[in-house]
Amino acid sequence: MRRWVVPVTTGVLLAATGAAADPIRLVTGTWAPFTGREQPGGGPVTRLVRTAYERAGHEVKVVYRPWKRAEQAVRRGTTEAAFPYTRNGARQERYVYSDPIFTLPIVPMTRAGDAGRITSLADMRGLHTCAPQGWSLGIAKLDRMAADGTIHVQRTRAYAQCLKLLDRGRIDFLVGEPPRLRDQVKRVLGDMAPVHLGDVVLSRSSFHLIFDKTDPNVTEAVARANAAIATLDGSTEYRSRVEEKP
Repeated sequence: MRRWVVPVTTGVLLAATGAAADPIRLVTGTWAPFTGREQPGGGPVTRLVRTAYERAGHEVKVVYRPWKRAEQAVRRGTTEAAFPYTRNGARQERYVYSDPIFTLPIVPMTRAGDAGRITSLADMRGLHTCAPQGWSLGIAKLDRMAADGTIHVQRTRAYAQCLKLLDRGRIDFLVGEPPRLRDQVKRVLGDMAPVHLGDVVLSRSSFHLIFDKTDPNVTEAVARANAAIATLDGSTEYRSRVEEKP
């Protein structure tokens, strides 16, 4: 019996492999209805930020921390950026801001019986409002009016206390972004019946990612974020995700 010996050439294929890039770590806190661990998908703003980075080809990992710890995480370099933050003087000294992720109108809110009482900032002269300790009123001119005594600001430990003061007639108005005001009123007062959201837009809030100014890679990180945010331009979900009513 003849045996056929078939020579076998064994080739060794070398594949160049590179380690996959680590996900970009971002941090946010609880700010209903926009962000929060308990919100579906982390809340509409978290979903929006994740979508932006993914469209730009980046994987992200979002972690949730109390707001002070979120800023500490950025300064310590354990996360690349925190969101969503508005601009203020003290914060701008320590952080670099991305382009706006989204913007929202700021409107007045009064008791239902005072509907139409406030149509401009001038109508607030001599009136009383409320904000938690350390909070801005959200409009630079309104903060100046508070500083010079044109309006009176009662400070509380939590925003829920401000809503209760409004409901009891102890203050005259609050201001804020409609989705946030609706969410907070429903949580604290049960429904919107006791209050009136004004139709007048007093100003607009823009919300950003913030980056540590001292990070040697901050320029690249901000450019990466801005390129991601730019992918949302013209998208129907850009506005609907953050303006959806809770």
